[in-house]
Amino acid sequence: MSSSARLRCALLFRWPYNPYLELLADELRAFGVDVQIPDRCLWFAARVRQGGHVHIVHLQEIAPFYLASTLPKTIVKSFLSLAQLTYLKLCGTKIVWTAHDLKTHWERYPGFERVFTTAVAALADAIVTHCAAATRAVASRFRVRNLRKVVSMPHGHFIQAYPNSIDRDTARRHFGIAPGVLALLCFGLIRPYKGFQDLLGAFFELPENDAHLIIAGKPFDESTARTVRERIAGHANVTFVPEFIASSGVQLFMQACDAAVFAYQEILTSGAVILAMSFGKACVAPRKGCIPEVLDDEGAFLYEADSQLDLKATLQRVSAQRSRLAEMGAHNYSKVSHWPWKQIAATTLGVYRSVLSERAVVLGADDRTVESEQRERQQQE
Repeated sequence: MSSSARLRCALLFRWPYNPYLELLADELRAFGVDVQIPDRCLWFAARVRQGGHVHIVHLQEIAPFYLASTLPKTIVKSFLSLAQLTYLKLCGTKIVWTAHDLKTHWERYPGFERVFTTAVAALADAIVTHCAAATRAVASRFRVRNLRKVVSMPHGHFIQAYPNSIDRDTARRHFGIAPGVLALLCFGLIRPYKGFQDLLGAFFELPENDAHLIIAGKPFDESTARTVRERIAGHANVTFVPEFIASSGVQLFMQACDAAVFAYQEILTSGAVILAMSFGKACVAPRKGCIPEVLDDEGAFLYEADSQLDLKATLQRVSAQRSRLAEMGAHNYSKVSHWPWKQIAATTLGVYRSVLSERAVVLGADDRTVESEQRERQQQE
């Protein structure tokens, strides 16, 4: 790109109910990058080039680029997406992909999905992961031979990304949770891979009058919602809220709980764990994917993945050590606060610059480089 050009990037595609992309985009814009976040569309190449040449196309979710209602439509959509990515590369656009997951969890056409994602990984000039374990897993699963193009950086926090003005007592009264009762939260989209069956089995081992579980989030389908309802029938100490939780309502659930529980059967990167840490909550989670690099024993009860027996034993430990939970939550808040989006954006911008042949990228008409912009912002803090 020319020495006076402003770096333009497109983050594909918009996540309507997740602040991740907007938080990243805001900090990239603060560095002078021209960022667009288009809605999902089939002809994305034309959309991102409407305003002229785009230097970086940064992919996030894989499913919107290949998944359709039938296998024939999925094949056609995949071909069109790969053709457009190839076209963009021929036009000089660099492709960056953040690998949030190893698979999409839609459970449709898994073999085809893996082939498509491997092709995307081959086309990508850089691949971003959120931990070292994810780097190894992505490189292995998608046959990435050039490991130098895989870059690991933290997942940014969600502190102040959601309203947080409700106090603990008010939130617990809303759910009818008595003082002294251990309150656990399972929060987020309710899908089979999140292990809610294992969690319920382990939770029912706790004394009913001494523990309360809240399961909140939109179910994957009606069958999933029905399964939860059937499992909790007759258990007054389980609250089930099977609906999408708006941003303004997240605080109510987070403030009501003493700890957030994640019983993942499969996981790579967990934004829900970052969310719980951002609300200062202790966590229960398996040693799987990025979780052991995000959580530690000072802020979490980690158990052996795929072991329901260890999950049961871990919930017993949580109950026995409930006096530690507030301190553990404070530790998590402190830890996650060291992953601000300004830092993530600066590292991401470094990735963009590296795939643009490491030439200094000018961020505006005043000819300031990325490095000088970063130094100025640090000096002003």
